[in-house]
Amino acid sequence: MTHSNLDIDVSTTPLATPSAFESSEDVLVGRAASSGEESAGQSPSDRSSFSAGISGSGLFSFSQNLDAPAVQDVLQSLRFAERAADAQFDRNERIEDWYQFYIRVLRQLGWTTSAENWDTKTFDRDNMTIGEEAFKLLSAVASANQLGIIRQALDTMAGLAKDRKEIKLFDFTTSVELGGTFQIGTVETAATGVSKMSLGAFFYRSDDRKRNFLFVTWGRNNLSLSTCIHQMLLNHESYAEYRDLIKTRLGDSMKDNLMAIPLA
Repeated sequence: MTHSNLDIDVSTTPLATPSAFESSEDVLVGRAASSGEESAGQSPSDRSSFSAGISGSGLFSFSQNLDAPAVQDVLQSLRFAERAADAQFDRNERIEDWYQFYIRVLRQLGWTTSAENWDTKTFDRDNMTIGEEAFKLLSAVASANQLGIIRQALDTMAGLAKDRKEIKLFDFTTSVELGGTFQIGTVETAATGVSKMSLGAFFYRSDDRKRNFLFVTWGRNNLSLSTCIHQMLLNHESYAEYRDLIKTRLGDSMKDNLMAIPLA
């Protein structure tokens, strides 16, 4: 793990203004209640567990051994880093610069990460999906518990109709005309005061515009996928130094583009 280049002043670094997908009345955060009741408008601190959800341009899942404050720390630090990186670079033009800045911010906030190593793949077969390729890449670093949770989240999203809010939101926050960028992360407790995340950053380009891009099938030679896979640790005691500042700087915008995937 490395944690160099801690030279970003998080109190002043610019934050990009998010383009809100829908109003906060449509935000859905938290594990779906067993009775089937709606959980709209709740924050991760409103209930004891949070299974999976879309936050900004990421799909994140959490094991049940993470408590609500830990989940909130993870979501808020990731969202802050994303908006800080968006203020510095166009991710669809300079993905590696964008991602390096994103990781630098996370390190400043108390995350330790493995080195960034990007790899680009092209495909010589038909009927592949980006979601399955992303899962295979994460399986190289994620634990069995982490893989089980993200597998459930991906399967749930794949089963949703393409006009569902969850699918529209993920396309909205990640896609441009012929490609896009997104993250998939799965988080569990590693030790007291520490959360462990396996994170994949993905940048795709194609010669065909498609929606619901994670789960539609792609043909050979019309897709390239650049990937960077990490193992990361968040020390919540270190993050405590920044927690109130991050909450203040994010403000109500933390509710923008945040939606749970209601797992069974």
